Amino acid sequence: MKKENKQFIFSPTDLSGFINCKHLTHLNKLAAEGAIKKPIRKNRVTEMLQQRGIDFENAFLLSLEAEGKSIIRISQEDTDAFNNTVMAMRSGVDIVYQARLEQDNWKGWSDFLIKTNKPSNLGDWSYEVMDTKLATETKAGTILQIALYSQIVAEIQGLMPEQMHVQTPEGHLEYRVDDFIAFVRHTKSKFLSFVQTPQNTYPEPVSHCDVCNWWEECNSIRRADDHLSFIAGMGNAQMKEVRTHNVNTLEAMAELPLPLPFQPSRGNVETYFKLREQARLQNESRLQNRPVYEILSPLNKIKITFQLI
Repeated sequence: MKKENKQFIFSPTDLSGFINCKHLTHLNKLAAEGAIKKPIRKNRVTEMLQQRGIDFENAFLLSLEAEGKSIIRISQEDTDAFNNTVMAMRSGVDIVYQARLEQDNWKGWSDFLIKTNKPSNLGDWSYEVMDTKLATETKAGTILQIALYSQIVAEIQGLMPEQMHVQTPEGHLEYRVDDFIAFVRHTKSKFLSFVQTPQNTYPEPVSHCDVCNWWEECNSIRRADDHLSFIAGMGNAQMKEVRTHNVNTLEAMAELPLPLPFQPSRGNVETYFKLREQARLQNESRLQNRPVYEILSPLNKIKITFQLI
């Protein structure tokens, strides 16, 4: 997300980020407006995965060349990349690589546009979107990305692509655009409404935190707030449950009286007893500034084993 001439410019990454974490969208909006500075952090694992993705994409491109496909490459340094992408589509080339796609405030780069024999405004052919991914299972963010690009391609060629494609190391996956286009429109509408309306958000921990540049900022807020997620073994369902009983911090969980003063609406009391005891040990470790632990008796270990089964 960025701002040009007082207008926001969005990419499919912004849309996939939104479905993962609304606080991420809030922070990106503030950064685009210049209110805060977006962090740039190097993560060796992420960099390695990105390089592997680039290598796989290049290898796939070489395989298309080996098949004798005609290919036009669009440079990301090209200041007229979108118009050159449209010209490439009109030429009837087999593959448009790194296609620049733009529609209203949405802009991005599609890995590949592949030619099909379905007639469109371009001629006796049309194009469908293909992305390359290392993951063997297609994530919702990828579906949003290729469906959004398919929507832009439809505007260019006057025909909605029938399929959209994901190439993985395991093989070729196809998805019907019509099965997902309503999802894209709905998500875009919610996203735009969110951006246009001031929002109060909180950095709740989500799986996207593992790859997010804002992680340190968000984690420092959670640390300052003594967030429940720092209790080992505490899941979202358990956090939601204890919050209904005004337990909002690790310390508050540690100080719950025994027996527990509530009956959980979901799950059993034993689970919350264990979490309470875990919080107590972690809180004592902080207060004493040393690791505090307790050894369970063999009887307790057997009891816990049977409960897990």
